Amino acid sequence: MLATKTQQNKWLDACLIAQLIAINPRGLGGVWFKSSAGPVRDQWFTFLQNMIADQIPYRKIPPQTDELALMGGIDIFQTLQLQKKVYSQGILEQINEGILVLTMAERLERHTAALITQAFDLNQFGLIAIDESIHSEEEQLLPRIQDRLAFMIQLDDLSYKDCQIEDIQIDVLKIRSLLANIEIPEVALEAIITAANGLGIHSIRAISFAIQASKSLAVLRGSDELSSEDIRTATRLVFSHRVTTLPKEKSEEENIPKEEEPQNDSSPESQDDISQDHDSSDQQSQTTISKEQLEDMIIEASKAYLPQNILELINNGKSSSGSKNQEQGKVGEQKKGAQRGLRLPSRQVKFDRSKKIDLLKTIQAAIPWQTIRTSQQKAINSPVQLKIQAQDIYLKQFMQRSTTVTLFVVDASGSSAKERLGEAKGAVELLLAQCYIRRDQVAMMTFRANKVDLTLAPTRSLVRAKRMLTAMPGGGGTPLAKAIQSSVLFAKDLRKKGHTPLIIFLTDGRANVSLAGIGGREQAYLDCLQVAKNVASENLQILFVDTSFKVQESNQTIARQMNAKYILLPQGKSSAVVQATKTLLT
Repeated sequence: MLATKTQQNKWLDACLIAQLIAINPRGLGGVWFKSSAGPVRDQWFTFLQNMIADQIPYRKIPPQTDELALMGGIDIFQTLQLQKKVYSQGILEQINEGILVLTMAERLERHTAALITQAFDLNQFGLIAIDESIHSEEEQLLPRIQDRLAFMIQLDDLSYKDCQIEDIQIDVLKIRSLLANIEIPEVALEAIITAANGLGIHSIRAISFAIQASKSLAVLRGSDELSSEDIRTATRLVFSHRVTTLPKEKSEEENIPKEEEPQNDSSPESQDDISQDHDSSDQQSQTTISKEQLEDMIIEASKAYLPQNILELINNGKSSSGSKNQEQGKVGEQKKGAQRGLRLPSRQVKFDRSKKIDLLKTIQAAIPWQTIRTSQQKAINSPVQLKIQAQDIYLKQFMQRSTTVTLFVVDASGSSAKERLGEAKGAVELLLAQCYIRRDQVAMMTFRANKVDLTLAPTRSLVRAKRMLTAMPGGGGTPLAKAIQSSVLFAKDLRKKGHTPLIIFLTDGRANVSLAGIGGREQAYLDCLQVAKNVASENLQILFVDTSFKVQESNQTIARQMNAKYILLPQGKSSAVVQATKTLLT
């Protein structure tokens, strides 16, 4: 019953936020809507659209919307048809004083975000950024967007039956005109600023949002004066997801009023009190609340709205707004591609036949010069009506993200099998799970006796990789130098194919087979050092996991020679290898 009541309150807060954004998009910025697709989210948007009806502009756009559609510019087809420059209005100008819904906002590229925030700061429309990111650290709403939005809504834990909508019809334009009549008392302003500082919120925008939300709540309930409940609700909705620290609790002595201080209604403290209206049996009574009481009320309201795990993170010195997946690592390197990938803005660069021409942008760049070019070529009877020159050409730009291929090089020799091959397999299984989360491909090499085998070609099949790992035999010599050499050649081949290689060695390092295939520990070790020196110049990401029972100086030297991260596999703690891999990828 308690959980249901909490869910209902959460839904009521979400509906209240929708009303506030509708009546005051200029002052509140918008909503960071961090929820996945589903009927609950659709229900909220239905409520919003039913409420505003046709009173203000409402538009939904994807993150891939191009610059011309956003900002407007020369309408190419109308210009060519009418033989004069015709300009089209962009979405960001059309939506002025309205509400813009940005779907899949976590995929918004920085150049598009810059265009939106620039227009946002000038035109002040309301922005609802739908963030569906769950596991990926790299795909999250950009901080520059987060900072401009007053509220955050999370509805993933609500069920559809808890989210019933009411038919609320409000005159949005009329209510907006009343906002200018609301003034915030000085005592309330000081309390909001002090409380924000105590909660570790140092953004001027957040304080402005709290003030604007308080005014909007007062107007929404039909009053021209702020109440303490307006301020408490506004700060709770604005501050809760921004809290980074918790203020220290006041001691009991500080809470006990001093006897020698006279309680005089004409004192400066009482003059700074804010009135609060309480409706009971259709009668109003006024009470006074001091700045300190209002400040405590704001802090307690913001703390009470936080999830318990967030409070624990803050108490441990971590920010409440931090990502839960900061240790997942990156998926792959970004590189500019010529033919495919994520579309970037087209650019006027030196012509390259390997790249595609952006025809529309090229024509748009040439149109303003047609009058001059036509007058310069009057003597030439040319049938071409549109004259394009080299400086007009725009080339398409793309960004590709390469796939990370994690290559496990596992020592299956007799010495390794005798000691800790089982624990090494356990570490690999944990790493395979992390690769699956990051959508990496995995490959596996094993070395024993006098040979190195690619037992598993690059694949995303976690089941297949585990099956190969379980069936891996052990026994024979340790051709470590040959394993290092073969793995690096394989990694270089992966890099040529556009992948990002990551090599993880799991070995006790007791090399006893040289590159020539001859037994002998001294020569085998010297070969390992020589091969490792050659590896350093390749600038590869390498993790050397020592499966010995204690740190081996020879293994540390080999790892240092090839610029690899060295870690000793602790007994019974294979998860430590996972942590080392995460730091290597970050």
